[in-house]
Amino acid sequence: MRVQYKTGIKTGALKIKPDQFYKTVLGLKKVPFSPEVDNTFFYAFPPFVQRLNVLRRLVQGRDFLILVIGEKGSGKTTMLNQFLISAKGNWHTCRIRAHSTTISGSSPSLDNLNEHQAFILPDDELPIVMFDDAHELTGVELQYLLKDALAPGGSRKLKRLILFSEPSINATMASLSAPFTRETVLNKVHMSLISETETHDYLFHRLKIAGLTGKNPFKSADIKSIHKAAGGLPGRVNEKAHTLLLNRLSGEKPTSRSN
Repeated sequence: MRVQYKTGIKTGALKIKPDQFYKTVLGLKKVPFSPEVDNTFFYAFPPFVQRLNVLRRLVQGRDFLILVIGEKGSGKTTMLNQFLISAKGNWHTCRIRAHSTTISGSSPSLDNLNEHQAFILPDDELPIVMFDDAHELTGVELQYLLKDALAPGGSRKLKRLILFSEPSINATMASLSAPFTRETVLNKVHMSLISETETHDYLFHRLKIAGLTGKNPFKSADIKSIHKAAGGLPGRVNEKAHTLLLNRLSGEKPTSRSN
């Protein structure tokens, strides 16, 4: 294994993309509920910060393998980004260059692993490597990482492996039967859901960061509905809030502060 560094709708005189229409109506500087991760919108929920601190301690600890587990939209990528922003050390993006041969002499497909972006922290002994969306890796690729990278003894290539993943990885990991599993020290960090009160604070925070100067466009009934429909997942809260504002404000006139 090697590590390689490495059209819109028309409104009056304005032509506005549908997904940005309420941005113009509310006089915002940017879309507050975009699906892309934007660190300027980061909101430090106490449970999120607590888990981030746990992750920091684990990365500095002795565990060979750390899993950060949460449903899609639970904030795993946000946590990874916040960890990298605040981490001490010189983390780099990288690509794993993996190759393996079975007993029969054939080479299992590791193409997905080779193309998957990772993050690496060089160390005096062995490097620490971190993957986002590790559930996208196949069982063969995960087994390769664990067996070839974390195998006890002189063949170990990594000091620590950190995988951010959806819960489906639990079944995959449980099915792996390589002998290293008995020696490998595993720890897990589970992402938390946000409460209805946190949903209100989160939405208003994002609106303020986006440039809202007027009153909160969400009513208490909206917050309750969004929280319930999103199941407490921040990513889905964004989706539901975006859709609600888009539908509600589609017939409104833009404010004089439109951008």
